[in-house]
Amino acid sequence: MGDLENKENLEEKVPEEQVKTQEQLEAEAQANADLLGFIMHDRYTHSQAPQETKSSMEDEVLNLELVRPVPTHKLTWKQRRLDRYREKMRKKYFSGTDIKYRGIFSYRMLRLFAWIAIALSQVILFHNYSENAFPLLFKYEFVARLIQNIADVSMPLFLLASFAYILNGQTSYKSMILFYVIAYLGIAVAEVFVFHRYVINILVAIGNEQEAMNKMMGLLVGQKIQINVFSDLLMLILFNFFINYTPKRHFKGKKVKIFRSFAILPLLLATFIYILRILSATGLVNMPIYIYPFLTTKSPFVYVIFVIISLWIKNREKIFVKFGATREEYQKFLMTNRNSLSFSLNVSVLFLIFSIIDLLAYIILSAILYAVGIEEASIGGVLTSIGIGQCIGLFMAIPGVLLFSYTRKEPYPQLDSILPFVGIGLIALVYIEGIYDLLIGFLNQYSWLFS
Repeated sequence: MGDLENKENLEEKVPEEQVKTQEQLEAEAQANADLLGFIMHDRYTHSQAPQETKSSMEDEVLNLELVRPVPTHKLTWKQRRLDRYREKMRKKYFSGTDIKYRGIFSYRMLRLFAWIAIALSQVILFHNYSENAFPLLFKYEFVARLIQNIADVSMPLFLLASFAYILNGQTSYKSMILFYVIAYLGIAVAEVFVFHRYVINILVAIGNEQEAMNKMMGLLVGQKIQINVFSDLLMLILFNFFINYTPKRHFKGKKVKIFRSFAILPLLLATFIYILRILSATGLVNMPIYIYPFLTTKSPFVYVIFVIISLWIKNREKIFVKFGATREEYQKFLMTNRNSLSFSLNVSVLFLIFSIIDLLAYIILSAILYAVGIEEASIGGVLTSIGIGQCIGLFMAIPGVLLFSYTRKEPYPQLDSILPFVGIGLIALVYIEGIYDLLIGFLNQYSWLFS
């Protein structure tokens, strides 16, 4: 009897335990659906998986979701416009799947191209001094203009390589600035030594007065030869440093605005030098040749381009943070192929726009100078001395920029230290060939002395 009663009690209890409310059934179904979605969905975007599992997968792909509250009332026109803007930004910056395209050129290739461009600029230097130097390269106007345009892209390529170094975290601002300071001072001092030791002394030895030679060489350098490209690189890297670097010890909090304001200093110095070059080109100021290696050389348009790029990088970070991301997540975003391609596209558009602007400026200023009585043969020299015409050839760098990706890292980092020596070797080869052509031209001109 006791066993029979226990059996009946057990049968009565089982149905009571299996009875569940509607809310429990729905919760269980939702949990099962979430679990299935988490297992089957390769990016788990809409699942409710544990946070520990998500954090381990975020290393594979950056996936940020905007917080979009469900409106409880009808949106106004301004609110709908803001919502569309937020949706556009979400698709542009916060898409979880990175693109596959990545340019084949790295920072190292850009630096190599830049050194080749600098070597070509020395070819132009020799030819401007004497038409006997490299006569075959300048036989046809088209080839001469092509060489000039390639030479003018040396600094933009160096700057893009520097941005790549900084954006992919391969070097610090401190190392970059130190490198350009050493390069700037080293080249300036070396050029002063060459001018003083060889050029001026040789000209004085063959019967010219030293003061007259200083003025003549200063005029030549001021109007035809732009010497130290690293002066411009140093100014723009300093500007980028003050705009995009976040101080770790000093200038914290609201004081960071003081640090950002220092960005105006290199631009003011470059502006002062630019005015000095204009005064020298117009003959209002006579500067000795030894000052020119320390002056900036590039067009103001080049400065405008890279100021825009620096501000674009800073503004993109603000947008990222504004839409709910952290600065650490922004650093992850910088390493995506999507941002690398976006960077290349924006730089290419800037290069195209300022190529056209510089061409128009060259045409308009040439007409103005001709109208005020400047000789046609001197117009080109005057415009070159103030940097007008240097950006016309920037469009030639666009294919290389589109094939460039700052996220691409190169093996064997020690080759980066060797590359400057390769560039210096190319420049030395140009000097050897240039001096050889000048010597042959001199001997042909004065061959009667040896007959």
